[in-house]
Amino acid sequence: IDLKIEKITEYLYNNDNHVIKFTNYDVNNKIINQTTYLYSIAGKMIHSQTIDGNHKLLHGIKNVYDENGFLITPKQLDKDGEYSELFSFRYQTDSNKNWIKKTINFGEYLFGITLRTIEYYD
Repeated sequence: IDLKIEKITEYLYNNDNHVIKFTNYDVNNKIINQTTYLYSIAGKMIHSQTIDGNHKLLHGIKNVYDENGFLITPKQLDKDGEYSELFSFRYQTDSNKNWIKKTINFGEYLFGITLRTIEYYD
């Protein structure tokens, strides 16, 4: 078997062990692309962006969370530099504030509903 390295990936973590940056290099140590992440104080990923080796923006995501910390609106950066909504999520919670029903909409259209049952033990 002829094995060769095609790329090297380097990860950088914050003090909470969240990835804050990962960089892909080619075999000549040139950056292929780099993704950075920004987190809220609560540890939720609120922003990410990926650039290529020439610092051109390839991809960006901005996440919006509700008061319970549930993701409600991921937004994607478009080619014009504007954020547009991808999906929206609505949650129904139980008395312990865990979601038991998640409704996913794509624009004005219902995309899916996820139901879950949580058993609690004393």
